[in-house]
Amino acid sequence: MAAAPVLDAARLLDDPHLAATATFAHLDQPEVGPFTTPVMPIDLSSTPARIRGPAPTLGQHNRQVLEADLGIDSDRFRALIQAGVVADEPPA
Repeated sequence: MAAAPVLDAARLLDDPHLAATATFAHLDQPEVGPFTTPVMPIDLSSTPARIRGPAPTLGQHNRQVLEADLGIDSDRFRALIQAGVVADEPPA
């Protein structure tokens, strides 16, 4: 019968085996600071998972998606912001 310690979240980050297997990545998250996150637990040879950077902030890609990718013009984009349909910060 196999057995292993059950670690709380804080002790997981200090576990030598998890450190040796690169289970966590350390990022600098804007507006938060240094952040540790788990990486993909499986390794795919044709499409390996990788962390390209921190998670986007709220609304960070609104303009790119709506204007460049979906073809919404700048006037319509501003109208969506003014109507509260699109936001780049949480409501007050």
